[in-house]
Amino acid sequence: MSFYSPDRRDLRDLREARASRSGRGPSSRSCGQTFLRDSREGTLAREARFRAWDGSQNLPDLEADEIMDALADDLMAEGDLSAALRRLMDRGWKSGDPTRQDLRGLQDMMERLRQRRQELLDRYKLGDVLADVRRQLDDIEATERSGIERRLDEASREGPVNGPESGRERNRPDNPQLRNMLRDMAAKRLDQLDALPSELGGRIRGLQEYDFLEPEARDRFNGLVAQLQRQVLDQFVSGLSDAIKGITPEDLAANRDMVRDLNRLLQERLAGGDPDASEFLQKHGRFFPGARNLDDIIEQLAQRMAAMQSLLRSMTPEQRAELQSMVDALLRDDRLRWDLAQLAATLDELLPEGLGDRYRFSGDQPLGLDGALEQMARLQAMESMEDRLDSIGDPGDV
Repeated sequence: MSFYSPDRRDLRDLREARASRSGRGPSSRSCGQTFLRDSREGTLAREARFRAWDGSQNLPDLEADEIMDALADDLMAEGDLSAALRRLMDRGWKSGDPTRQDLRGLQDMMERLRQRRQELLDRYKLGDVLADVRRQLDDIEATERSGIERRLDEASREGPVNGPESGRERNRPDNPQLRNMLRDMAAKRLDQLDALPSELGGRIRGLQEYDFLEPEARDRFNGLVAQLQRQVLDQFVSGLSDAIKGITPEDLAANRDMVRDLNRLLQERLAGGDPDASEFLQKHGRFFPGARNLDDIIEQLAQRMAAMQSLLRSMTPEQRAELQSMVDALLRDDRLRWDLAQLAATLDELLPEGLGDRYRFSGDQPLGLDGALEQMARLQAMESMEDRLDSIGDPGDV
């Protein structure tokens, strides 16, 4: 079962008509949008964050007369103060004085967000986002092969060591049987390396089961796996990479329980219920820092998982399959992998507009996995802010 949830919006006849934003595929408000609960509508904030007025913000010092002058034409035309204020808020205020700052309107802010988003799409490309992972695996295998060849070379020198010798020569076995055993063991390791599949997920799984002879290669591989787990698995649940690293069977069962308990809560919400998440948070709260209820949990899940889903949706089918294979290899547990896939699918159903957007990059600056996830999160934060600005109906909403 795959973490990737095909975008339901891709199946709509009018999907292209709805894709009004430049550089985007079918329109989506991926994880700052409405979801159903007891037939009531609620909202989820995505990446946008606001802070209280503290006096440090730099705004034009407008006089009452200047505000009235800016409103005068609309007031005279329609006599509706609220509508006049709304239009002023939309278009902003021009000071006409080079020594004074203009007040940007909502439309100007939204246009700047669109331009910034398009700049990112025009700068980067989603080519081979896993190229760096492949390169590191190549280097690790080369280091292991070099260590094996060195041991074979040492074992081929027969006879006792006389006079001053290096540390490596002191470790050279003098017993012919030991030398033969080393040759056989080294040959077996080389055969195992030669038999590794070229597909990335299979290659990682093969090296996870491989018994390294070269300590440097082993340490570098373990470090790469830990890094990938942080980049990929924590996109699903905070701290999941740490939770599955070096775990006992009992720990793994506890993590499975967390995902299954969460799936039950989301399924109940999807069915129209209003489940109490207090028991879940008491038991598994460390995965969702600061969450107080199920809405907070869903918001955190949506914020984390949308970047990965957007990356998957923006890839070609071949790229998507390779990334999915790598994620499967990193999980190393079929039950947990299945439960996480079900979690992604359930959350995608809870959010009517779906989880994640498709982006069409057209630049020439390649992105690695970490950079691609970072840019997806930035693009979604911009869209979340644009959605919020676009939803403002009157000055009281600001």
